[in-house]
Amino acid sequence: MTSANDLHLYERRDDYIPRVAAVHDLCGYGKCSLGVAIPVLSAAGCDVCPVPTGLFSSHTAFPGWYMHDTTSIMKDYTDAWKGIGVEIDAVYSGFLGAPEQVDRIRDLYETYPNALRVVDPVMADHGKVYPTYTPELCDAMAELAAGADILTPNLTEAAIILGEPIGDDWCGTDISDAEAARMIDALVAKGAKHVVLKGIQREGE
Repeated sequence: MTSANDLHLYERRDDYIPRVAAVHDLCGYGKCSLGVAIPVLSAAGCDVCPVPTGLFSSHTAFPGWYMHDTTSIMKDYTDAWKGIGVEIDAVYSGFLGAPEQVDRIRDLYETYPNALRVVDPVMADHGKVYPTYTPELCDAMAELAAGADILTPNLTEAAIILGEPIGDDWCGTDISDAEAARMIDALVAKGAKHVVLKGIQREGE
């Protein structure tokens, strides 16, 4: 397993500000998605260009949420950047609203072939898939994950990408270092270059 100290992913050049396309949903209520990503990436010194994949009244942990799927506008939205010469240094994707949105992310990869590809495969947690996610969307997300320069799944998402059981057969979040290493190695074997595995919670820690 590669040590984080061995990685060299980006070098700041003088006063250059890296520009990130943040492909994620936007929630009106609830601290998540673009509402968190924009200020965090901005504080890290990045120019953030949001690409909303869905508009939510609140995140889905709240009852009675509303979602507007933005798939139909995404191509025109990002194509318009080309017309004004927008350059992108990284494409960071998170929650997706439909399988077709993976094609829109691939369009960004094609337009900006040197951009760092950061995939946070937001689709599940604690052994349960989010209510807006279909099997087709999970499969599309798994394909996207295989091409990531940096992949950041939680344990449930890692299991989905690897085709391993969740739900009633879910092993929980208290896994050993050896099991975590096995999952990371399996994700790298599927094509991701670097993996950060999230959501490990050990009893007593």
